Amino acid sequence: MTYFPRSQRRRPNLRSRHLAQEEERDVREGAIDLTLVYGGRSRDLGGRCLRLARRCRRRRADDGGHQPARPRQPVLARPASQLRLGRPGAGPWDALIGPGNRADLEWPLGSHGMGKGSQRLLCPTLIGRDEQLAVLAELLAGAARGQGQTIVIGGEAGVGKTALIRTFSENARAAASRVLVGECTEIEARSPLGPFLHIVEIARRSSLIRVEDAQRVAPLPQGGEIDATTRPRLYQGIARLFAGIARTASLVIVVEDLHWADEATLELFRYLPRHTKAERIILIGTYRTDELHRRHVLRPVLADLAAARSARTMELAALDRGATGRVIRETLRLSRDAPAAFVDALYGRCEGNPFFIEETLDAMRARGALRERDGEWLGVDSPELSLPDSVRDAVDRRYGLLSDDAKRVLRIAAVIGQRFEFDLLAMVAEISREGLIEVLRSAIEAQLVVESDERGSFAFRHSLTRESVLADLLEPERRDWHRAIGLALEASERAGPEELAYHFDAAGLRERAFRAHLGAAERARALAAFVPARDHLRRAVELAGPDDDALRLDAELAQAEAWVDPSKGERAWEAVAQQALTADRTLEAGQAFAYVGALQVHSGSPRALANLSRAIELLEPLGPTRELAHAYDYLTQWHLYNGEREAGLRVGSRGLEIAERVGAKARAIGMRVTLALLEGDGRDSAAVRHDQIVVFRAAIDQINALERPSPGASVAVGAGPLKGATGP
Repeated sequence: MTYFPRSQRRRPNLRSRHLAQEEERDVREGAIDLTLVYGGRSRDLGGRCLRLARRCRRRRADDGGHQPARPRQPVLARPASQLRLGRPGAGPWDALIGPGNRADLEWPLGSHGMGKGSQRLLCPTLIGRDEQLAVLAELLAGAARGQGQTIVIGGEAGVGKTALIRTFSENARAAASRVLVGECTEIEARSPLGPFLHIVEIARRSSLIRVEDAQRVAPLPQGGEIDATTRPRLYQGIARLFAGIARTASLVIVVEDLHWADEATLELFRYLPRHTKAERIILIGTYRTDELHRRHVLRPVLADLAAARSARTMELAALDRGATGRVIRETLRLSRDAPAAFVDALYGRCEGNPFFIEETLDAMRARGALRERDGEWLGVDSPELSLPDSVRDAVDRRYGLLSDDAKRVLRIAAVIGQRFEFDLLAMVAEISREGLIEVLRSAIEAQLVVESDERGSFAFRHSLTRESVLADLLEPERRDWHRAIGLALEASERAGPEELAYHFDAAGLRERAFRAHLGAAERARALAAFVPARDHLRRAVELAGPDDDALRLDAELAQAEAWVDPSKGERAWEAVAQQALTADRTLEAGQAFAYVGALQVHSGSPRALANLSRAIELLEPLGPTRELAHAYDYLTQWHLYNGEREAGLRVGSRGLEIAERVGAKARAIGMRVTLALLEGDGRDSAAVRHDQIVVFRAAIDQINALERPSPGASVAVGAGPLKGATGP
């Protein structure tokens, strides 16, 4: 950080020495929120920035600890071009702050993250909330013009409501606005006007109002209920206090966690928007959407505010995968993006919830799955995700409110999966429909389960919720329930092979799991979902018994590997070819060499000719087969790519003859196209183009005439999916 030591200051006196020591301590401890970048500007301006930062810090201390203290780490200066004020790239704050200050100060976005080696892992910046910050900046601009504003922000726990408000509050304070924050707590839910009285007390301690003005708001409740006859006068007095504060600067009033608010707080929150329309006041309320059951007292308040159009609403959604990757990178201070597999795993686990992401990363570090060494994090390449204790404790508190029967049913639902069907759960749990309805109703009220859009379908509110419930089961219990669920699904004949494979595999039923994985691989292959197909085949190979054809399974797995990664597929097919030769299975060996050659044709490897020739050498004595047509097809393409016209025409004619004899219609169409390209060499270009167009049109017509192309066919170039691994 650029800093002027005392030796460079003119005429130091006792007061300046004291201020210099205090400023140096603030900078050294990282307690200053606004980074000072002099950039050629005057030292007086820098001093004003430091004093402003110190006042902001003291104000937060007066706010009752609303903002946590920054960790003891150096604050590094950045060039003015890298500074961010609210929304990067846009300028909603420029008119409020003024162009002269833009290059002089920067405030952190979002929660105060800690660097490597600190006690906790927190993201230092607010990510994925630029649009929301722009909306709040617009409200602040409107309040500065004397137009009162109210907004209610909702979102599930941990989605980033507090981080958004904290960032906006810092921006608003830097824009010379005053911010007062009150918070509803579950413990003080019966304390009338708790957050508003706390705000009044903060204003008094901050000298924003006089003591006698605060006392004039009578009668201030000290506990218990507020007399209905005194409520109008009390609400009016509080509104006048806020209006008085807003006369000299815009005032931002934040009431967090309205879902825990008492009746009087909600009534005053509904009262203020109507009586502060002409004041420079922004009223912000936040609440958790996952706390609002159908009969929650906050619901009618939100409905009234919406009906009267006296408040705007904003609901924070979870972060997408890209934003999740940015959170991981910023939290771990990575010099580059985290590996895609790590981001995918954390995104699938935390579902874009910033709090869960931070907690999961911290849990991984605490358990040694994530380690720092020489400024780099180890473990991001092979993620071993852990369930954070904080998440488990939060779920356990709600889970503990359920009856024993409800807990048992919910454990079975967790074994079924993230989503579960009502009928299946009733069948496995052996419970009546009426009893299950009551159980699910209690789970929904406990915010553990939600009813999905699909008829008769329910889901756990979050994947970590399900995982926490699963942690309550012993391994033998899980296997037994997986077995019961798998058999019930099999009997219903409505489940897909993927579900059967999952449950039979977890239950340890080898034969059933083996068949289910093969079926799931076939289905995934038909949908061109090659990665799931490969994964199912890998598991099927592991589950294969002594009577199963290991060579056929290896061939199918080699083809699946080729769909995902051709280089791995090439190596896998080479291994299959050697296994087939060892087992004296000529057809399979020729097929494997044809596959290797086909993949090498695409990659341009010079070894393609040798492998395709070896395949034809092995397959020709067996007579016309689809495998032989496949080998000739790719050998013809090899000659075409290498400009060997005569050899290509000779080989292609033989391949076309075989394809037509074995009924490989799509293969024959592709070979006609390849032959048309070869026949054009040395002829008049116009005639060539005409003949080729005729062939291409005929090929298209024949393809359209086929109800279903052969799964073993490839058109012109490219290996298509193969049933039974009989050719690309």
